[in-house]
Order: sequence, then structure tokens, then C-alpha cells
Amino acid sequence: MSLGAADVMPAGPKGVGRDRDGGAAFESELEAGPPPTDPDTEFVDFSNRLWVAGPLAAILFVLEMGSQLGLPFRETFGAGAWSLLQLALAAPVVLWAGAPLLKRAVSSIRNLSPNRWTLIGIGVGVAFVYSAAAALSPSAFPDGFRIQDGSVPVHFAAAAVIVALALVGQLFELTARERAGEAFRALRDLSPHTARWSAADGAEAEAPVDESMLTGEQPPVEKARGDAVMEGSVAVGSGFTMQAERVGAETRIAQTLPTLAQMTGNRSPLQARADRVERGFALSVVGVAIGTFVLWAMRGPAPALDFGLLAAVSVLIIACPCALSVAGPMSIMVAAGRGAREGVLLRDAAALEHLARANALVIGKTGVLTQGRPEVSVVQAVDGDEDRLLQLAAPLETARSDPLARAILGEVEKRGIRVGTAEAVDVVVGQGMRGWVDSHRVEIGGATLVGAEAAGALEAKAEALREKGATVVFVRIDDKVAGLIALSDPLRAEAAAAIARLQRQDMVVMIATGDAAATAESVGCAVGVGEVFSDQSPEDKASLVGRLQGQGYTVAVAGDGVTDAPALAKADVGVAMAAGAGMAIESAGLTVLSRDLHALARARALAKATQRTMRQNLTFALVYNGLGVPIAAGALYPFFGLVLSPMIAAMALNASSVFVIGNALRLRNANLSEDPS
Repeated sequence: MSLGAADVMPAGPKGVGRDRDGGAAFESELEAGPPPTDPDTEFVDFSNRLWVAGPLAAILFVLEMGSQLGLPFRETFGAGAWSLLQLALAAPVVLWAGAPLLKRAVSSIRNLSPNRWTLIGIGVGVAFVYSAAAALSPSAFPDGFRIQDGSVPVHFAAAAVIVALALVGQLFELTARERAGEAFRALRDLSPHTARWSAADGAEAEAPVDESMLTGEQPPVEKARGDAVMEGSVAVGSGFTMQAERVGAETRIAQTLPTLAQMTGNRSPLQARADRVERGFALSVVGVAIGTFVLWAMRGPAPALDFGLLAAVSVLIIACPCALSVAGPMSIMVAAGRGAREGVLLRDAAALEHLARANALVIGKTGVLTQGRPEVSVVQAVDGDEDRLLQLAAPLETARSDPLARAILGEVEKRGIRVGTAEAVDVVVGQGMRGWVDSHRVEIGGATLVGAEAAGALEAKAEALREKGATVVFVRIDDKVAGLIALSDPLRAEAAAAIARLQRQDMVVMIATGDAAATAESVGCAVGVGEVFSDQSPEDKASLVGRLQGQGYTVAVAGDGVTDAPALAKADVGVAMAAGAGMAIESAGLTVLSRDLHALARARALAKATQRTMRQNLTFALVYNGLGVPIAAGALYPFFGLVLSPMIAAMALNASSVFVIGNALRLRNANLSEDPS
């Protein structure tokens, strides 16, 4: 048996084979997507730096804490040698291990774009430069920096520990991103490692294949001769022969990979607002740190300047908006990976936020509510010659690839009718088409195209068919209506239940279709949708979306055809269903790889969960900073005599990032089968 395949990727990365006729060999390369799964270079680099920074920072921490607890480290070495020893230990940590972090800080300052690295860089830089100057030239410091024995204390341990903890935080973040990208790698690894090609053509039969990794649909999908098979599908039972129509970078997986890769750098509107807050917040924290130093210098106990310096560095570190800057991107990245597992591809981060807020859903009929495999159910010719009617109408349909066209061409093939070639074909989007076949002027489409009066003779028959849910097209030959063709497309079994679930998610669901009113209302009644808009051209659908937006709705549109593209582009968020037309996919913010509307409901649940997680993370980050800054500035000192060490501030900083990242990773296992609250 031979199955036509729209998406087949002989893999490797490279596949070599021969065409069905045994012709010349071809090579296909997977050009899209990230490089092979080599160890992440940034992770390896940061790991190496931590191997140096960790032990040295630990030694400095023990020496510093031991000295404060009364151990005679300082007395044994002497004040000068003690400071120089710490300088020797801290220099490799700050100047080499912390170099990437300091470079980011310098870049943020140079670009006038303050962020978390600005605060870390300033905090580490101030602590290290001050301490190095104190170790090398203590006589240059005023009395306000000196302790009782007249020496100037150094804070190399604080600078080194901050660098080490920042590296730990980066490694944790990189590890989290690696875990978030599991679905990404799973898609890339779907491609088979070998491909066998054969020119044999067996008898026609059904062949179930498992497409669950790409579509999220668990039951095997029956495939007949001529059906498309996606790469990465698994044949259940016996194998089959297929024709590769798209290979390498043209396949679904190859086109999916860069979309997922792009998602990791995208910002949702919520995160964009957080980024603006972060920039302003980072700049204000520098001002707070300066004010803290001045206040301690004026009002603090001796050595006031040294206390002020420590408090200022603590403010810079604890107020670093790491949690704020990680909260959104990590949630989006995890959601993109989880979406891929569910057969939902996100083109941009904003689509998730808009889908979460959407309260109106405009949905197409063919291929979305129906199975997308219409079949010709009735052919009625005015002169009684059904085959002649199909023989003249079918050539026009070769100019299109939509389900209705395939159904008519399939009927012609079933009847064994030989057809000619159409010339001067003009496709009227949403209405039909016209052209010349065997010297006859032929038009096929709805009453709008062929003329309501001309179709009048067959309108009663057409209306009866529409009331049963059929789609009816008229055929006009040489300016006379010659007959009609009725096509029936069964509803998807899960359509009504999925629509009900979407309605429980507080969405007003509407149907917009080019079909006549009777057909549209029949479908609407069957799936439980009361608001049905029939006879809709592509422009009408886009206008409907605009009207709904004018009424205050946030509108999502789900469709799979060229006629849906304007509405998909106009909507707040467009959802292209299954293997839709390229124009529809390009116009949409999300693509659902199956026609199962439950997948759309799961996408909505994922969007809700992602927004909820982002808000939780951002709220935590703001509360953390709101409490941490005054404590670091010394708010507890008047009451308890406590001053927050920069090292403790760095630990708190890491703890906040761990919470945010861990909360985002929960999306990987979120229950999307239930309605979001």
C-alpha cells in the first residue's frame, strides 16, 4: 500500500534515498533547530569557574567567620598580612571566576540599561576595590573606616561569596532551562535514523499510525491511501509505503524547532511590564544604596563608614531583581515545552497572555468542528448527467487543496471519470471559482457566486440538504445553473464536549462559516453553540472580530483555512488548527497540531496556569524586595542591633531565584485536563 505523506523526514541529521520511481538519489539536511546535544558551553564554563570560586570563597568565609567568632586568625598573621592573604584568595574569584558577571554589569551600564547584573557588579566591585585598597594602602583611609586597633577592615569574603553564589544561581537557572527544553529535544529526536525507499505499490487498506507526540491525540489515527502522514509517526501493526512530499527543513518538526527556540527569548506583555519595572527598580536601588551609606556615615556607630559600606553592598545584592527578571522568561520557556508535549506550538509569548484573557472564541466549521474529510453525498444534474457535471466541475478544483476540493476530486476518481484541464482559473476566496473547461465557461460555488436567481431552481433541494448539515455548491455552465454537489463532513466526536468545556472556561463561543444559514445552524445546534454567523466571507469574519473587540471582548479565533487568515490576524490571539493552510498558520499566534478541540481547551488551561505562575512569581519578587531592602539598609539595627551581612544577602538572593524557578518548573506537570479556576 502506498500512502501520500505531506511530512516525512528521512533523518539523521542527513537522510539519503531514492524516489518512488527509483530515480536519482537526493540528500536532505535538517537545517533548522539548535546544534546537536553537546554539553552546553556556558554551563561547562560556569561550572569550571565555580570549581575555582567555590573552594576559595569557602576558605575566605571560614576565615572571616572564625575571626568574628574570636579565633586568632588575624592576630596570628598580623593586620597587614591578614588583609593581603585574603586579597590573594579573593582576586582569582572576583577577577577570573566572576569576569562574565562583571562584563554583564559593565555592558548594562554602558548601554544605560540597568538590571540585576548592574547591582551585582556594583556590589562586588565596591566590596573588592575597597578591600584591595585597604589591604594595599590602609593609611589612605580616614578614621571613619577604622576599627579600635586602627586598622581598616576588609570584606573580600563578601565579594567572593557573592560571586560564588551568583555562579551557583546561574548554573541552577541553566539546569532549569535544560529541563524545560525536554519537549524541544524530544521533537528533534523524533526523526528516524534510517529511511527505506520502495517503488512497490500494494493494495489499498487502512493503516493506523500513532501521531500522539506531534498532535497530542492518543488513539491511533486511521490512514487511507492518499492521506498525509507526519514525520515521527509510528505505524501500529503492519508497515506501509509512503511518498515523501516534504523533507529536511521543510518538514513539520524542522519548522517547529525554530519556533520553540524563538520562544525562549520572547517576552509576554506582562513580562515586558516587569522588565520596565526592573530597569527603574535597579536604578532606584543604586540611589537607595548611596543614601544608606550616607545615613550610616552620619548616624551610625563607629566605624560608621565601614558599617555604611557593608549596608550599601547588602542593599545592592539583596535588592538585585533576579527573581523579577527570571520569573517571566522561565515560565514562558517551561510553557513552550509543555505546550509542545500537548501538541500546541506557541509562535510568541504574547499569545499565551492573550489566550488566558480571551473571553470570546470565534471558531470555523470545516476541519475544526468537523472531521475535515468531507465526502460527496449528493450530485444532482439538471439534465440528469451527473458524470458530465463532475467532469466539467472537477478540473477547477485542481487549483485548490482545501477539503471540499479534495472531496470532489475523490468522487471523480471513485467514479472513474476522466477530466480535462481548466484554463484561466479565477479563485474567489470564500465564494468559489470560475474558469474554462473544454471550451465551456464553468463556475462552482455558493449562490453568491453563481447568482441567487440562477440557483433558485435548485434552492429547495439545497436547503433540505443544508438542514441535514451538508455543504452545497452549485455548478453553472455557460451562464446556466447545471446542478449542485452536496458534501457531508461528519462532526468530530469530541466537538460538543470540547465546546462545553471551553464555555465552562468563561468563553463565549461563536461559529463563523462560509456555509449557508441552514448548514451552519444545524452544526451549531449539534455542538451546543447558539451564536452562529453564516455566509461569512474572509472579510466578514475579520469584521466580526473587530465588532466583538469594539464591544470589549478579548477575541480568540480558531480556524484552519485561507478564509480564516484575516480573522486570525485580526484577533487578539489566533489559533491555527491542525495541518491548516500556510497563510492561516502564519496569521496565528498558536498552532494546535490536532483537530481535537480538547487540545485547544488544554492550551487555554496552559495559558491560564502560565499567567497564574507568572503573577505568583512577580508578586513574590516584589514582596521579597520590598522586605529585603529595608532590612539590608539596617532597619533592624535600632531595635535588635542586627546588620545584614552581604553574604547573607547573597544567600537570600539565591533563595528567591530558586523559589521562582522551582515554581515555574511546576508547569511541566500541571494538570491541564481540568478547567482552570
